[in-house]
Amino acid sequence: PHVDILRLFSPHRVFLQFLETTTWDHSILLDLLISMETSFLAYITRYLHLVIAEWQIFCDANQLYGAPVDTCGPSNGDVEGQRKGVTIVDSTGGGQGGKSD
Repeated sequence: PHVDILRLFSPHRVFLQFLETTTWDHSILLDLLISMETSFLAYITRYLHLVIAEWQIFCDANQLYGAPVDTCGPSNGDVEGQRKGVTIVDSTGGGQGGKSD
C-alpha cells in the first residue's frame, strides 16, 4: 500500500494530471511561464531535469495517459482518436511535447 501512495504522487503523474486539468492548453503553460507572479519557470526547469534523470519512470507514467512513447523519431501527426500524453522524441530528433491529437 505504501508504494502505491508514492507512485500515485509521483512528480510525473502529478504534472501529467495538471496538463490534463488544463485541457492541455499551451496558452496556460505560457502564461504561467512568463508570469512574474509565479515560480513556474523554476518549477518546470527542475521538473525537466528530473525527467532527464528518471526517463523510464516518466515514460511509464506517460503511457498511463494513453500516449505511445516514441523514442525512434518525430511523430507524423497521424493519430487515431483522441489520445492524451506527451509525445516523446529522443535527443537526436530534437524534442516535442504537447497534446497528441
